[in-house]
Amino acid sequence: MTNKRSLKVLTGETPTPKAAHTAVRARTLVHLQRMVAATALANCTKPVQSDTTITPKTTSTAPDGGVGAITTPPVTSIPTGYAVVDPMPSPARCYGAAASLAGKAQWKQDATGMYVELTITIAPSSGVASTVTSFDKATNVMGANTISSDVRPTGIVVRARPLAGNTFMSASVGVQCGGGSLPGAVVASLTLPAAKAKVGDVITVTLVDR
Repeated sequence: MTNKRSLKVLTGETPTPKAAHTAVRARTLVHLQRMVAATALANCTKPVQSDTTITPKTTSTAPDGGVGAITTPPVTSIPTGYAVVDPMPSPARCYGAAASLAGKAQWKQDATGMYVELTITIAPSSGVASTVTSFDKATNVMGANTISSDVRPTGIVVRARPLAGNTFMSASVGVQCGGGSLPGAVVASLTLPAAKAKVGDVITVTLVDR
């Protein structure tokens, strides 16, 4: 063995154990890199799974709806901070005005044809003064066409021609009351006869506060 070692030294040959070790290490690193890349690719293509399973809550009810029935509480609205309050009714305007008035109506005729003449006057009862102090000329008539409206010191006269075939008409008359009351109105309702009217026929009038 001494001769062989001496021969290698004399010929100038150098052993290469370090080079062989380096080559093995490089091959190992390349193999590890390939394994890491393959693992990363597999993880990217695998669907994400959650360890938590969510099960929807179900409501079961007993067949007879008695003991053992499970009910779901009703959903209530979320408070918004606002409340809907029924408004208080507005105070009566000229309260009791209709009770202190008298209404009368009868059929009249002009060149065009038959019409109704409605007269509303102040009529204190039992010695009690009427709350009405005056009338407004503007009137609102339904079921008839207004011909004229005349205000008098103690009343108002409204002339209107009922629409063909109508058996009902009404007139809303504005009134003023004393004592600081707000302006109000009185509605006169008239039921017209279905039969052909004659001049002078009287029509019943019903007065109510509005």
